[in-house]
Amino acid sequence: MIKNIEFREKSVKSKRKIDIITKKIFDFILENKKYLRMIFFIIRMKKEVTPDVVLIQYIENNSEYEEVETDNNLSEFKNLLIEFYKKDIDYRRGDLLELLIFEVAPLKGNVYTECEKIKEAKVYIDGRKLDEKDIDLVCKKNVENKGKEIECIECKVSLDNFLKEPLSEVAIKKIEFMLKVKEILNNNGTLSILYFATLTESIDQVYEILENNGYQEIYIFNASEIVNYLN
Repeated sequence: MIKNIEFREKSVKSKRKIDIITKKIFDFILENKKYLRMIFFIIRMKKEVTPDVVLIQYIENNSEYEEVETDNNLSEFKNLLIEFYKKDIDYRRGDLLELLIFEVAPLKGNVYTECEKIKEAKVYIDGRKLDEKDIDLVCKKNVENKGKEIECIECKVSLDNFLKEPLSEVAIKKIEFMLKVKEILNNNGTLSILYFATLTESIDQVYEILENNGYQEIYIFNASEIVNYLN
């Protein structure tokens, strides 16, 4: 039986606003892409409020430092990162990744004529909410010579922490929710693709964990792919 499926952006009241410093970091790295790999590494590794001196060490000991050492914007980058790490790190790290993925999405590199992007999408089936969970980003595309295609993208800065053996109940419920959405879309004749987007670089082990648990239908979009799309 065909079901009507809708993706609705979470209401403004229930949304948490992205703060100014996160937006400033985002704007900076879009304009200064030579810093991308460095900031991805630092944000992946440093998960808590961090003293200024430690952050400066992380910057100056980074393998990418030589490329930016004489850059005119290095001082601005250091100051932004220091400010970024003063508070609300869990939120800021996740918000920055979501801003980046919204910028590069859709993630599948096929030719499309139009694309609607829906942030923090709630899923409704025949007018009723499927679950209290949401999907970080849904892309509804019209693909050349194929028709409608939908990407469901969940963002996790450290995917290797979220998906580790044994899988947590939270991880299982999120995956099962995404797979349910895919099943409904497929039954309606709509091609759908599920992604985890992450700043985790090495993803072979994560793919292995997904496969071992029977979740082969999920793709991973990692830090290198984000860098490639932005450059």
